[in-house]
Amino acid sequence: MKLVRKLILSTMSLTFVGATLVTTTYAWFKMNSRAEVTNFDFRVTGGLGFLISHDGVNFQNDITTSQMESAIILGYDGGQQYEYDDDGELIYKSSKAKVSDDEKARVLNDNVLLMPVTSKYGYSFQGQNGDEVISGASSGKYIEFDLYFKATSDLEDDYQSYDISLFTAKDHKTNELGKIINPTSLSSDIDTVTLRKAKKYMTLSTDQEGNETWTNNELSKDELVTVASVNALRFSTEVIKYNDKELLDDEGRKVYKDSEGNLIYANDEGKYIVGGNEIDVTQYQVATEYVPDTSDDVRKANSHIYEFYDERDHGSYAVKGASLGSMYNPEYNAMLTYYNNQKSTKIYPIEEEDLPSTTRYKSGTDATMPTIMTVKSGTDITKVTFRFWLEGWDADCFDGLTKSINVNLTFTSKKSE
Repeated sequence: MKLVRKLILSTMSLTFVGATLVTTTYAWFKMNSRAEVTNFDFRVTGGLGFLISHDGVNFQNDITTSQMESAIILGYDGGQQYEYDDDGELIYKSSKAKVSDDEKARVLNDNVLLMPVTSKYGYSFQGQNGDEVISGASSGKYIEFDLYFKATSDLEDDYQSYDISLFTAKDHKTNELGKIINPTSLSSDIDTVTLRKAKKYMTLSTDQEGNETWTNNELSKDELVTVASVNALRFSTEVIKYNDKELLDDEGRKVYKDSEGNLIYANDEGKYIVGGNEIDVTQYQVATEYVPDTSDDVRKANSHIYEFYDERDHGSYAVKGASLGSMYNPEYNAMLTYYNNQKSTKIYPIEEEDLPSTTRYKSGTDATMPTIMTVKSGTDITKVTFRFWLEGWDADCFDGLTKSINVNLTFTSKKSE
């Protein structure tokens, strides 16, 4: 599993398009994965009922290419070297100088990679065997960025509410304005290789009624097998939830606030002084701060993994004890057998209880996707973290994948009932 792949975003677009067709809005996001990061063209356009932001402060209809580059770099950096200024520009934390386009290109080229990892819930990652914990997006082994959503109206009395999910369909739709709305799709160039060391693999076939059949195959000498990198790709969404937490100073003492919202801190002696006089803090409220809820139960409930595939799929995860005709059959998992036939250190199928829960979707078919989030009129902001990775346990993830991956994610937003 030494597949190393950098990300090229030659035509990235995340577009929210207003539509009157069944009170729905749509968006799409395109991503290409090749040998290196080069050109970016990322556009974001706000649509009916909501606005979008890359920094959580500046909401607008359009997000520029430069802003999207900044979001991916900040996701990689984790706020160690870079941050946003008041205008949403990426700057150095130390000098406050603006990060140049050349520096952005360098970080994306040198540090942002796609490598085989695995994740059960879509927000924490491990290496092969599950014993190597990946230290966040700063490892460069997967892609991570944040986007922020809010309703167009700041007035709660407007009672507007929109459910946002992925738009998947057999064909595109055209809204009343004549705008063509393309459904979510993942694709990659066809690559034909001889997997001599894999020896065994599976093929997927679908009849006219849509019934799927998995066939077990054994490679004969010099037999060519058609593979597609896209079938090894996973992506996840995580809606970030927050809790109120008591605000403490550097010494761990409570911070209070007056009726006007002004913060009151303890002095070096631990006394709270206002207007030159010590006050009775029991007359004031303890100040609170809004912090992300990092408990596993909350993160699991608000995260979702998507697994798209096409006719060239050779199976899914390698799961111990899976039946012969199952897409999880480890004996016919091309990646697993390929790796173990060429390496002295063996890897083993995952246990069934460790199998990630994913929404499997066959590209180009009609399906209903789960709601990612709901935005309501008012000032509330919803933060969503997007992550993309190559699933190391997938049957299609092995050395030799060299073709591009094209991702077209379309989000549909319709009024809640």
